[in-house]
Amino acid sequence: MRTHTSDDYCLNLFRLIVGARACWKCEHCGHVGEDCNPHHIFSRENKSIRYDTINGAWLCNACHRFAENYKGLFIKSIQTKRGLDWWNELVRRKNIIVKWNDSFRFEWKEKLLSEVKEAA
Repeated sequence: MRTHTSDDYCLNLFRLIVGARACWKCEHCGHVGEDCNPHHIFSRENKSIRYDTINGAWLCNACHRFAENYKGLFIKSIQTKRGLDWWNELVRRKNIIVKWNDSFRFEWKEKLLSEVKEAA
């Protein structure tokens, strides 16, 4: 039986995976510290990739502001690091139309928990 899956729970899993994947270092400048957080490359408002970890980058506060204020430059920078195949897949996933409901969040929770287990 499915139970309610909160948005915050899924976003916390997203945070954990994106940070661990980056070894807790800013993916733009290399800074390590408690001021680092996940950044959604495409806005969290885009529901199809809200929890998709390929849409995340681990950034310090300064680089997070840079990414938000100079989105085009930041995207070029991360595209260079991750490659065109990553970018094309991200855009493909971004354009998928989804039904935003608890069932969708439950499915993402299961995917994210699986990623956490694989990383451990």
